Amino acid sequence: MTRKLAGFGLAFALAELAAAYLPPLASLLTAALFISLFLFAAFTQRRAARFALPAVAGLLAGLVWSAAYQLAVVKPAQSLAGQTYACTAIVQPDAETSWQPGNVRATLLITQLDGRKTSLKVYCTDLPYSEAGNIITGQFQLQPLRADSYRMSRYAKGTWLGASYQADYIWQGTSDALPYRLYHLRQAFAKRLTTYLPQNLAGVEAAMLLGEKSELTDEWSDTFRTAGIAHLLAVSGLHVALLCGLFAMGQGRRRSRFSVPRVLLQITVLLLYMGLTGLPFSVFRAGVMFLIMLVGSLLLQPPDSLTALALAAIIIGVQQPFAPCDIGFQLSVCGVLGVLAASALAKRQTQFVQVRYAARHNQRRQTALPLPLAIVLRAVDAVQTAVLATLATLPVLLLHGMAASGAAVPANLLVVWLLGPALRLGILALVLSFVPVLDPLFHGASLLLGIVLRLMTTLAAWCAALPVAHIALPVRYTL
Repeated sequence: MTRKLAGFGLAFALAELAAAYLPPLASLLTAALFISLFLFAAFTQRRAARFALPAVAGLLAGLVWSAAYQLAVVKPAQSLAGQTYACTAIVQPDAETSWQPGNVRATLLITQLDGRKTSLKVYCTDLPYSEAGNIITGQFQLQPLRADSYRMSRYAKGTWLGASYQADYIWQGTSDALPYRLYHLRQAFAKRLTTYLPQNLAGVEAAMLLGEKSELTDEWSDTFRTAGIAHLLAVSGLHVALLCGLFAMGQGRRRSRFSVPRVLLQITVLLLYMGLTGLPFSVFRAGVMFLIMLVGSLLLQPPDSLTALALAAIIIGVQQPFAPCDIGFQLSVCGVLGVLAASALAKRQTQFVQVRYAARHNQRRQTALPLPLAIVLRAVDAVQTAVLATLATLPVLLLHGMAASGAAVPANLLVVWLLGPALRLGILALVLSFVPVLDPLFHGASLLLGIVLRLMTTLAAWCAALPVAHIALPVRYTL
C-alpha cells in the first residue's frame, strides 16, 4: 500500500476517534505509540515509508484539529449549561413521540438565544408537540447531555447540550429552508408508495429508497437486523451507486463528447439524492467518495476507491471532528474497507488463475478464461465480499452493544441482488405516480415492486429464522 493520501486520511479519522473517546493524556500516549510504530516501519522498509510518513502526519493533524475544535466550538457551547434562556428554535427532522403524552423528543436548532443570533443545536426530551421545520419560541433550560449510549452520536451531529422546556411555548410558523422542504418531500414520496403497496412493504421500500423510516415496522426492522442485512434499510454507498449509475462512468482516459454532460448530470442527481435522504453520515461519506471520482473522471484521472474514502474521511472530519464517533460512519467506512479488501483479493486470484491457465495450455499471453471458470471466480468473489464486509463491521457492532448475526453471509448473498430492482422499480413507480393518465402503469410498477419486496422480505425472514442467526458473543473476549 503506497497511497499517501489514503494513509493521511485514515490516520486523521482514527486520531479524531481517539481524541473523542480517550482522555487527553491517553490519546497522546496512544498516538505516540502508533507514531513510533509508523516511524520504525518507515526507517526499516523503504516502501512502508510512502504510507507510514503520511499516516504520522495524519495522526498529528487529527489530534491538533480535534483539540482546536473543542476549544473553539465545543467548550464555549457547553459553558452555556445551567442557565435558562429565551430561545427561538427550529425543530429538526428527528422529532419523535416522547414518553410524556403530548410531547416529542427532538433536536432543536436555536437561532436566537436571549436575542443573540446563534446556531446552537440542543436535544430536548419534553418539547410540546411540534413537527419538523416548525419555528418555535419559549423558555428553555440548557444542560449537559446525559452520559448514555447516545451522547457520542449526538456529538457527531453537532449537538452539544440538552434542553428542558420551561414555559412560554409559541408556534411561529414553518421554515421554508431547503432541508425542511426536502424532508417534507421525502415524506410525501413515502406516502405515495403506499397507494398500491401494502403498508409493511411500502415501509421497507421507503427506508431503502429514501432513508425514510417513519413507515418501517418494528417487525421488519428486527428481521433485517437479525438476518445481518440491516444495512439495506439504511441508504449507503451501495444505494447511491445503484441509483445514480456511478459504476458506468468512463473507465479510460479517452473522453467522448457525451462524457462531460453525462458526468455533470450524475453529479446533479447525486447532490439531489444526498439532500433528499437527509444526509446521514453513510450517505455523506458515499456521496463525497463518488463526487471525488466523478470530478476525477472530468479531469481524466483514474478512480481509486481507497484514496477517495480517505479524502471523504478528511472532508467529513474537518467539518465535524466527532463524526467518526457515529455508528453509521464507522459501519460505512469499515464496510467499504472490507469490500475493497475482497476486491483486491479477487483481482489477485483472477491473475493467478489466468497465469496458471495460460501456462497449462502453453499460451504465451493471458487470454479470456472459459465461461465455467469465470462463473466460479465470480461466485467466489461474491462469497468473499460478503464474508470480509461482515468481518470488517463486526468489531463496530460489538463495540456498540449490537448483536452479531451468523446468517449475514447467506442473507447478503440471497438478498442484496434484489436491491437494485427494488430501487429502480421504486423510482419508476414514484415518477409514474405524478402523471394521473399513467395510473395503470403506476399500478403495474407497484405490483412488480411488491413482488420483488415480497421475495426480499421472505428471504430475509428465512435467514433470520436460521439457528445460526442468533449468536451470543462475549464482547471483550471476541474483540
